[in-house]
Amino acid sequence: REIITEKLFRTLHQEIPHNLRVTVERIDNTIWGFIIFKKASHKKILLGKRGRTIALLTQLCRADIDSILKLDQVFKIHLKSDL
Repeated sequence: REIITEKLFRTLHQEIPHNLRVTVERIDNTIWGFIIFKKASHKKILLGKRGRTIALLTQLCRADIDSILKLDQVFKIHLKSDL
């Protein structure tokens, strides 16, 4: 959870939406990071142009998780609305 939050701050800089929640679940060989947002405009910020922001965030988190766990894990980030 902390890795995703840290990478959010680094990736979004000052655009980070308020009221974001991050949860992590492990299902089989996959680690799912869920970013829960409250406004539709937050989704646009998190996705970025052509999905580049969420892709970069996933790539940065995956690199940290791989170096910490030293296991071949699948890591995915999913955006969820809390509207």
